[in-house]
Amino acid sequence: MERSIATKVLVREVMNSPVISGSENETADQLAKKMVKYSIGSVIIIDGEDVKGIVTDRDLVNKVVAKNLLPSEVKAKDVMSSPLQTIESEKDVTDAARLMRKLGMKSLGVTYKGKVVGIVSMSDIIGVTPEIIDIISEKARILSGGSGQRASSVSGYCDNCNQWSDNLLEIDGKFICEECRIDQSRGMMKKQHSLLVDGMLGSLARKLRLYGFDTLYFNDKDDLELVKIAEEEGRILVSSDKALVSFATAKGLQAVEVNGKDDLERLSTIFLYLKYLPALDPEKSRCPACNGEIKGIMKEELKGKIPDSILARYNSFFACSGCERFTGKVGTGRGSQHFIAGLKRG
Repeated sequence: MERSIATKVLVREVMNSPVISGSENETADQLAKKMVKYSIGSVIIIDGEDVKGIVTDRDLVNKVVAKNLLPSEVKAKDVMSSPLQTIESEKDVTDAARLMRKLGMKSLGVTYKGKVVGIVSMSDIIGVTPEIIDIISEKARILSGGSGQRASSVSGYCDNCNQWSDNLLEIDGKFICEECRIDQSRGMMKKQHSLLVDGMLGSLARKLRLYGFDTLYFNDKDDLELVKIAEEEGRILVSSDKALVSFATAKGLQAVEVNGKDDLERLSTIFLYLKYLPALDPEKSRCPACNGEIKGIMKEELKGKIPDSILARYNSFFACSGCERFTGKVGTGRGSQHFIAGLKRG
């Protein structure tokens, strides 16, 4: 019997939705507050039903902060990128990456039947890169007649997830499938990689939590206090301060200096340091706001607490046990996760 595998990761599976929008007359500080509130990096600018453009966090830095302008006096229409560059929701994420590279952009509007329904960014695509590699590797293995499969592997039901696999390996007396082996490896790596991020890298801390890392973040601690916490809790210190990193390493602590131009480069630096490339998975993520654990929650429990349109759009939901924020997941399987940030109980 011929085996079939998914050969694409679609833009709609990784996009950020619903779209957070603003008007042309909103000020830069109002747009920045929206970005912080919803943990997003861009706001779509609209006039009624018409999409006028997009303002990204990079626009605010380059066109407002770098020019020493007063954010409360700069309007969206003065800093937005226009027109909004878009891609169809059914396109492959590799098409989105190529278009971003061609246009020199880091985000695109996502359209469905001519309407903007979401935003996809380069960070969204990086989040599913491991899944794309898995797809390519599996397709190549099948086309080559399975020659890449280990001789010691067997077919059968995984003792961990009870799913059929043609690539079971015996580990500690149990036959485990490849996916469960990857999950176990990720779990072990994350336990070893508890992080402490300094006060200048708040947005990076939120992204690391979404990747499942136990990440502490303080904006009210001095260097000595941060080093003390890292030492007492065995955490890896992450900082853009070269002197702080040198001080920590001189004390025998693990520390990594991150000085990329944006969080994508900073994440890459951290992953290279850890020798570990994670994938976004809401079932393994931590709350981006408070670092709390996220657990599944039934849709019925959310009726009356969040809009019905949100309940209808997402397949499953997760709640933080700490700050009571909700996240939502679209689709099933790897590469289909999507977060809703900032939805509160009640």
